[in-house]
Amino acid sequence: MSTNFTVPNKNGSYDGDYVLKQYTTLTIAGGNTVSTDQPCRGMFFYVQGNCAINGTLTMTQRGAFANPQTSGGSDSAAVQTTGLRLGLLKSGSTESLTNDGSAFSGCGTALRTAVANQTDISSNGVIISIPREGGTGGTGRNSNNIGQAGNTASEAPGGGGGGTGNTNGYGGNGGRAGCFGGGSGGGGAHTNTNGQAGQDWGGKGGDATANGDSSGAGNPAGGNHSPHGQAGDNGTGGVIWIVCGGQFSGTGTISANGGGGGDFAQHQCGGGGGSGGGVVKVAAVTSTWGGTISVSGGDGGAGFNSPSVRGGFGGDGTSEIVTGITAGS
Repeated sequence: MSTNFTVPNKNGSYDGDYVLKQYTTLTIAGGNTVSTDQPCRGMFFYVQGNCAINGTLTMTQRGAFANPQTSGGSDSAAVQTTGLRLGLLKSGSTESLTNDGSAFSGCGTALRTAVANQTDISSNGVIISIPREGGTGGTGRNSNNIGQAGNTASEAPGGGGGGTGNTNGYGGNGGRAGCFGGGSGGGGAHTNTNGQAGQDWGGKGGDATANGDSSGAGNPAGGNHSPHGQAGDNGTGGVIWIVCGGQFSGTGTISANGGGGGDFAQHQCGGGGGSGGGVVKVAAVTSTWGGTISVSGGDGGAGFNSPSVRGGFGGDGTSEIVTGITAGS
């Protein structure tokens, strides 16, 4: 069974507020999949008691196309330069933060209001954060050299992979990631025309050249021109937060992976760049987690016939499980 939460305050097909869900306890049973109905700025779960993920919780290819440096979301705000930050009580920790909601500017009014109900920390807690800017994009290449992979960044989504081309055409560069999702991949190239760059902040993947090459993954994937090349995947890796006031457990999968770049289907040339992976943040009192968390960048599109090669892989995102927080914090 699949459950796709409706994204509030949709802004086109690739942006919307955080999906906020609050539960007494939460169990995702084996065989069940939970996601959103379109790309958005993230999913955030507050669980008062125990949380068990035995099925699949995913923001794979659900990262937003949203510039964190400019006003957005239903709160019409830009993300602070310090990024997204949540302060939680934790014994032995010494950080401080006022949880007034401003550290989630740009995420939407509902999430900011919920975070403002969180207890402030004053030299007695831990700050969980995502930087405003994520990994930079990889460089597009020519001469059938593999496109450069998107770059990773501490605690942040990964950048988009660069496309590749043959001797006379450079693949497009990958796009930069932001705190709402991975970067987009660059387009493939052929003959004397370069592929286009992936758009920053999880926007459109790079277009292929006009001769029919493969395009980069993004929101949406870049255009391609049949029959030589294929389109990349739609989407970049998104963002998931879980704050659990009990035991975090399960044997399922939590994923926020990027999409793959388009393959080159004929002749000899390279593929489009993959999009970057996202972020998974979990904070719990205790954890017996035995499942899988995956935040991988998307594959670079494959070449066709030697010596053609792949486009660059999207940069991997990051994941974190913090335990020892105080229940009800």
